Amino acid sequence: MNEKVRAYLTGELSEDEEVRLEEEYFSDDEKFLEFQAAQNDLLDAYARGHLDARRRQGFEKRLAASPWLRERAALAEALAQAVDRNHAGAAETVKRPAARPAFFDLLKNFLGALSPPLRVTLAAAMLLVLAAGVAVVVSALQLRRELAALEARRQQEQQQTAEKVAQVTEAEQRAEQLNRELEQERTARAALEAQLNRATPQSAAPPPLVSFVLSPQVLRDSGAKRLVLPRGAASVELRLRLPEPRAGVTFSVDVTTLEGEVIAGRKALRSEANGMQVALRLRAARLATGDYLVKLKANDEEVANYVLRITRQ
Repeated sequence: MNEKVRAYLTGELSEDEEVRLEEEYFSDDEKFLEFQAAQNDLLDAYARGHLDARRRQGFEKRLAASPWLRERAALAEALAQAVDRNHAGAAETVKRPAARPAFFDLLKNFLGALSPPLRVTLAAAMLLVLAAGVAVVVSALQLRRELAALEARRQQEQQQTAEKVAQVTEAEQRAEQLNRELEQERTARAALEAQLNRATPQSAAPPPLVSFVLSPQVLRDSGAKRLVLPRGAASVELRLRLPEPRAGVTFSVDVTTLEGEVIAGRKALRSEANGMQVALRLRAARLATGDYLVKLKANDEEVANYVLRITRQ
Protein backbone atom coordinates (compact mmCIF):
# COMPACT_ATOMS: atom_id res chain seq x y z
CA MET A 1 0.00 0.00 0.00
CA ASN A 2 1.17 3.55 -0.73
CA GLU A 3 2.14 4.80 2.74
CA LYS A 4 1.70 8.44 1.83
CA VAL A 5 -1.89 7.87 0.65
CA ARG A 6 -2.59 5.69 3.71
CA ALA A 7 -1.33 8.47 6.00
CA TYR A 8 -3.53 10.94 4.10
CA LEU A 9 -6.67 8.79 4.51
CA THR A 10 -6.02 8.06 8.19
CA GLY A 11 -5.48 11.75 9.03
CA GLU A 12 -1.78 11.50 9.86
CA LEU A 13 -0.70 14.38 7.59
CA SER A 14 -0.74 18.10 8.32
CA GLU A 15 -2.99 20.42 6.35
CA ASP A 16 -0.13 21.65 4.16
CA GLU A 17 0.97 18.06 3.46
CA GLU A 18 -2.60 17.12 2.53
CA VAL A 19 -2.79 20.03 0.07
CA ARG A 20 0.49 19.02 -1.56
CA LEU A 21 -0.65 15.37 -1.84
CA GLU A 22 -3.97 16.37 -3.41
CA GLU A 23 -2.19 18.59 -5.93
CA GLU A 24 0.19 15.71 -6.75
CA TYR A 25 -2.32 12.83 -7.06
CA PHE A 26 -5.48 14.56 -8.27
CA SER A 27 -3.89 16.44 -11.18
CA ASP A 28 -2.31 13.37 -12.82
CA ASP A 29 -4.31 10.40 -14.14
CA GLU A 30 -1.74 7.75 -13.26
CA LYS A 31 -1.23 9.17 -9.80
CA PHE A 32 -4.99 9.30 -9.30
CA LEU A 33 -5.32 5.62 -10.21
CA GLU A 34 -2.56 4.85 -7.73
CA PHE A 35 -4.46 6.85 -5.12
CA GLN A 36 -7.67 4.90 -5.86
CA ALA A 37 -5.86 1.58 -5.55
CA ALA A 38 -4.34 2.52 -2.20
CA GLN A 39 -7.73 3.75 -1.03
CA ASN A 40 -9.36 0.45 -2.03
CA ASP A 41 -6.70 -1.50 -0.14
CA LEU A 42 -7.31 0.63 2.93
CA LEU A 43 -11.06 0.11 2.61
CA ASP A 44 -10.50 -3.64 2.46
CA ALA A 45 -8.20 -3.57 5.49
CA TYR A 46 -10.77 -1.52 7.38
CA ALA A 47 -13.60 -3.89 6.40
CA ARG A 48 -11.58 -6.91 7.58
CA GLY A 49 -10.49 -5.23 10.83
CA HIS A 50 -6.77 -5.20 9.95
CA LEU A 51 -6.16 -1.58 11.02
CA ASP A 52 -4.74 -0.74 14.43
CA ALA A 53 -6.80 1.42 16.78
CA ARG A 54 -5.04 4.71 15.93
CA ARG A 55 -5.32 4.33 12.16
CA ARG A 56 -8.86 2.98 12.40
CA GLN A 57 -9.89 6.02 14.46
CA GLY A 58 -8.27 8.40 11.98
CA PHE A 59 -9.88 6.64 9.01
CA GLU A 60 -13.31 6.73 10.67
CA LYS A 61 -12.95 10.53 11.00
CA ARG A 62 -12.34 10.64 7.26
CA LEU A 63 -15.42 8.45 6.72
CA ALA A 64 -17.54 10.74 8.90
CA ALA A 65 -16.60 13.71 6.72
CA SER A 66 -17.29 11.96 3.36
CA PRO A 67 -20.67 10.30 2.61
CA TRP A 68 -19.23 8.90 -0.60
CA LEU A 69 -16.35 7.26 1.26
CA ARG A 70 -18.80 5.77 3.78
CA GLU A 71 -20.68 4.15 0.90
CA ARG A 72 -17.40 2.72 -0.40
CA ALA A 73 -16.58 1.37 3.06
CA ALA A 74 -19.98 -0.28 3.36
CA LEU A 75 -19.53 -1.83 -0.08
CA ALA A 76 -16.08 -3.10 0.83
CA GLU A 77 -17.44 -4.63 4.01
CA ALA A 78 -20.23 -6.38 2.06
CA LEU A 79 -17.70 -7.69 -0.43
CA ALA A 80 -15.44 -9.00 2.29
CA GLN A 81 -18.33 -10.77 4.00
CA ALA A 82 -19.45 -12.36 0.70
CA VAL A 83 -15.98 -13.66 -0.06
CA ASP A 84 -15.62 -15.01 3.45
CA ARG A 85 -18.92 -16.87 3.10
CA ASN A 86 -17.82 -18.43 -0.22
CA HIS A 87 -14.69 -19.76 1.44
CA ALA A 88 -16.30 -20.74 4.76
CA GLY A 89 -16.16 -24.50 4.01
CA ALA A 90 -12.59 -24.57 2.77
CA ALA A 91 -9.88 -25.86 5.12
CA GLU A 92 -7.45 -23.14 4.16
CA THR A 93 -9.73 -20.56 5.77
CA VAL A 94 -9.14 -22.11 9.25
CA LYS A 95 -5.82 -20.37 9.38
CA ARG A 96 -5.43 -16.92 7.88
CA PRO A 97 -3.08 -17.01 4.86
CA ALA A 98 0.05 -14.95 5.07
CA ALA A 99 -0.79 -13.01 1.92
CA ARG A 100 -4.37 -11.67 1.84
CA PRO A 101 -6.12 -11.20 -1.54
CA ALA A 102 -6.21 -7.67 -2.95
CA PHE A 103 -9.36 -5.64 -3.09
CA PHE A 104 -9.85 -6.14 -6.84
CA ASP A 105 -9.46 -9.93 -6.41
CA LEU A 106 -12.16 -9.88 -3.76
CA LEU A 107 -14.36 -7.81 -6.04
CA LYS A 108 -13.83 -10.25 -8.92
CA ASN A 109 -14.74 -13.25 -6.78
CA PHE A 110 -17.80 -11.48 -5.42
CA LEU A 111 -19.06 -10.51 -8.86
CA GLY A 112 -18.41 -14.03 -10.18
CA ALA A 113 -20.72 -15.48 -7.55
CA LEU A 114 -23.61 -13.26 -8.65
CA SER A 115 -26.10 -13.84 -11.46
CA PRO A 116 -25.42 -11.89 -14.70
CA PRO A 117 -28.36 -9.41 -14.30
CA LEU A 118 -27.44 -8.70 -10.71
CA ARG A 119 -23.79 -8.45 -11.68
CA VAL A 120 -24.55 -5.81 -14.31
CA THR A 121 -26.74 -3.84 -11.92
CA LEU A 122 -24.12 -3.89 -9.17
CA ALA A 123 -21.35 -2.93 -11.59
CA ALA A 124 -23.39 0.04 -12.82
CA ALA A 125 -24.05 1.10 -9.23
CA MET A 126 -20.35 0.87 -8.43
CA LEU A 127 -19.48 2.98 -11.46
CA LEU A 128 -21.95 5.63 -10.35
CA VAL A 129 -20.46 5.59 -6.85
CA LEU A 130 -16.97 5.86 -8.31
CA ALA A 131 -17.98 8.76 -10.59
CA ALA A 132 -19.61 10.54 -7.66
CA GLY A 133 -16.45 10.02 -5.63
CA VAL A 134 -14.28 11.47 -8.37
CA ALA A 135 -16.60 14.49 -8.58
CA VAL A 136 -16.41 14.98 -4.83
CA VAL A 137 -12.62 14.77 -4.85
CA VAL A 138 -12.35 17.23 -7.74
CA SER A 139 -14.74 19.63 -6.02
CA ALA A 140 -12.75 19.37 -2.80
CA LEU A 141 -9.53 20.11 -4.67
CA GLN A 142 -11.11 23.11 -6.39
CA LEU A 143 -12.42 24.37 -3.06
CA ARG A 144 -8.99 24.06 -1.49
CA ARG A 145 -7.47 26.01 -4.37
CA GLU A 146 -10.07 28.76 -4.00
CA LEU A 147 -9.44 28.90 -0.26
CA ALA A 148 -5.69 29.14 -0.88
CA ALA A 149 -6.27 32.00 -3.36
CA LEU A 150 -8.49 33.81 -0.85
CA GLU A 151 -5.88 33.38 1.86
CA ALA A 152 -3.17 34.75 -0.44
CA ARG A 153 -5.39 37.73 -1.28
CA ARG A 154 -6.11 38.34 2.41
CA GLN A 155 -2.40 38.29 3.23
CA GLN A 156 -1.71 40.70 0.35
CA GLU A 157 -4.38 43.10 1.62
CA GLN A 158 -2.95 42.89 5.13
CA GLN A 159 0.49 43.67 3.75
CA GLN A 160 -0.86 46.65 1.79
CA THR A 161 -2.67 47.91 4.90
CA ALA A 162 0.51 47.58 6.95
CA GLU A 163 2.45 49.50 4.28
CA LYS A 164 -0.14 52.31 4.28
CA VAL A 165 -0.03 52.51 8.09
CA ALA A 166 3.76 52.68 7.91
CA GLN A 167 3.57 55.48 5.32
CA VAL A 168 1.11 57.49 7.48
CA THR A 169 3.31 56.99 10.54
CA GLU A 170 6.39 58.12 8.59
CA ALA A 171 4.53 61.21 7.33
CA GLU A 172 3.43 62.11 10.86
CA GLN A 173 6.98 61.71 12.17
CA ARG A 174 8.29 63.87 9.31
CA ALA A 175 5.70 66.55 10.09
CA GLU A 176 6.70 66.54 13.76
CA GLN A 177 10.37 66.85 12.79
CA LEU A 178 9.61 69.79 10.48
CA ASN A 179 7.63 71.50 13.26
CA ARG A 180 10.56 71.08 15.63
CA GLU A 181 12.98 72.47 13.04
CA LEU A 182 10.66 75.42 12.38
CA GLU A 183 10.39 76.17 16.11
CA GLN A 184 14.17 75.99 16.45
CA GLU A 185 14.57 78.37 13.51
CA ARG A 186 12.11 80.81 15.06
CA THR A 187 13.96 80.69 18.38
CA ALA A 188 17.32 81.23 16.66
CA ARG A 189 15.90 84.13 14.65
CA ALA A 190 14.47 85.79 17.75
CA ALA A 191 17.82 85.42 19.51
CA LEU A 192 19.63 86.92 16.51
CA GLU A 193 17.25 89.86 16.34
CA ALA A 194 17.75 90.49 20.06
CA GLN A 195 21.52 90.37 19.59
CA LEU A 196 21.32 92.83 16.67
CA ASN A 197 19.17 95.18 18.72
CA ARG A 198 21.73 95.17 21.49
CA ALA A 199 24.57 95.73 19.03
CA THR A 200 22.84 98.54 17.07
CA PRO A 201 23.31 101.93 18.70
CA GLN A 202 20.14 103.77 19.57
CA SER A 203 19.20 106.70 17.41
CA ALA A 204 20.44 109.98 18.77
CA ALA A 205 17.82 111.89 20.64
CA PRO A 206 16.61 114.96 18.79
CA PRO A 207 18.13 118.17 20.05
CA PRO A 208 15.88 120.17 22.38
CA LEU A 209 16.80 123.39 20.50
CA VAL A 210 16.69 123.68 16.69
CA SER A 211 18.25 126.74 15.05
CA PHE A 212 17.47 128.15 11.59
CA VAL A 213 18.86 131.18 9.70
CA LEU A 214 16.39 133.34 7.71
CA SER A 215 17.18 135.92 5.09
CA PRO A 216 14.95 138.93 4.38
CA GLN A 217 12.26 138.32 1.75
CA VAL A 218 9.35 140.18 0.25
CA LEU A 219 5.91 138.83 1.19
CA ARG A 220 4.92 138.45 -2.47
CA ASP A 221 8.09 136.57 -3.26
CA SER A 222 7.37 133.00 -4.48
CA GLY A 223 10.05 131.37 -2.37
CA ALA A 224 9.38 130.59 1.31
CA LYS A 225 12.07 129.22 3.58
CA ARG A 226 11.15 125.62 4.37
CA LEU A 227 12.02 124.57 7.91
CA VAL A 228 11.67 120.94 9.03
CA LEU A 229 11.19 120.47 12.75
CA PRO A 230 12.48 117.09 13.99
CA ARG A 231 10.23 115.02 16.24
CA GLY A 232 10.83 115.82 19.88
CA ALA A 233 12.29 119.31 19.36
CA ALA A 234 11.44 121.53 22.32
CA SER A 235 12.48 125.03 21.10
CA VAL A 236 13.12 126.77 17.80
CA GLU A 237 15.65 129.58 17.33
CA LEU A 238 15.20 131.86 14.31
CA ARG A 239 18.32 133.83 13.46
CA LEU A 240 17.15 136.81 11.33
CA ARG A 241 19.74 138.32 9.00
CA LEU A 242 19.59 142.11 8.73
CA PRO A 243 19.61 143.87 5.38
CA GLU A 244 22.53 145.97 6.65
CA PRO A 245 24.62 146.06 9.83
CA ARG A 246 22.89 147.78 12.79
CA ALA A 247 24.91 147.48 15.93
CA GLY A 248 23.49 148.67 19.26
CA VAL A 249 19.90 148.98 17.89
CA THR A 250 16.88 147.58 19.76
CA PHE A 251 14.45 145.49 17.67
CA SER A 252 10.96 144.06 18.05
CA VAL A 253 9.66 140.96 16.24
CA ASP A 254 6.11 139.73 15.47
CA VAL A 255 5.34 136.19 14.15
CA THR A 256 1.95 135.85 12.43
CA THR A 257 0.22 133.50 10.03
CA LEU A 258 -0.30 134.70 6.48
CA GLU A 259 -3.91 135.40 7.53
CA GLY A 260 -2.67 137.83 10.20
CA GLU A 261 -3.12 135.74 13.37
CA VAL A 262 -0.38 136.66 15.87
CA ILE A 263 1.58 133.59 17.05
CA ALA A 264 4.32 135.28 19.10
CA GLY A 265 5.98 138.65 19.67
CA ARG A 266 9.23 139.87 21.22
CA LYS A 267 10.63 143.28 22.09
CA ALA A 268 13.96 144.73 23.19
CA LEU A 269 16.00 142.35 21.08
CA ARG A 270 19.55 143.39 20.24
CA SER A 271 21.56 142.53 17.17
CA GLU A 272 24.37 139.99 17.26
CA ALA A 273 27.29 138.96 15.06
CA ASN A 274 28.56 142.48 14.52
CA GLY A 275 25.10 143.86 14.00
CA MET A 276 24.16 141.39 11.22
CA GLN A 277 21.62 139.08 13.02
CA VAL A 278 18.77 139.15 15.52
CA ALA A 279 18.00 135.93 17.40
CA LEU A 280 14.36 135.00 18.21
CA ARG A 281 13.64 131.88 20.35
CA LEU A 282 10.14 130.25 20.38
CA ARG A 283 8.55 127.12 21.79
CA ALA A 284 8.33 124.48 19.04
CA ALA A 285 4.81 123.53 20.11
CA ARG A 286 3.53 126.98 19.03
CA LEU A 287 4.60 126.43 15.42
CA ALA A 288 2.16 124.12 13.68
CA THR A 289 2.66 122.96 10.11
CA GLY A 290 2.03 125.90 7.77
CA ASP A 291 3.32 129.25 6.43
CA TYR A 292 4.35 132.16 8.69
CA LEU A 293 5.39 135.81 8.35
CA VAL A 294 8.07 137.28 10.61
CA LYS A 295 8.17 141.12 10.85
CA LEU A 296 11.28 142.83 12.18
CA LYS A 297 11.03 146.47 13.38
CA ALA A 298 13.40 149.00 14.92
CA ASN A 299 11.85 151.94 16.76
CA ASP A 300 8.47 151.22 15.09
CA GLU A 301 10.18 151.29 11.72
CA GLU A 302 9.85 148.18 9.56
CA VAL A 303 13.30 146.72 8.87
CA ALA A 304 12.62 143.43 7.06
CA ASN A 305 10.06 140.65 6.53
CA TYR A 306 10.78 136.91 6.53
CA VAL A 307 8.55 134.16 5.14
CA LEU A 308 8.95 130.54 6.34
CA ARG A 309 7.11 127.27 5.93
CA ILE A 310 7.08 124.88 8.89
CA THR A 311 6.89 121.07 8.34
CA ARG A 312 7.38 118.29 10.88
CA GLN A 313 8.96 114.88 10.68
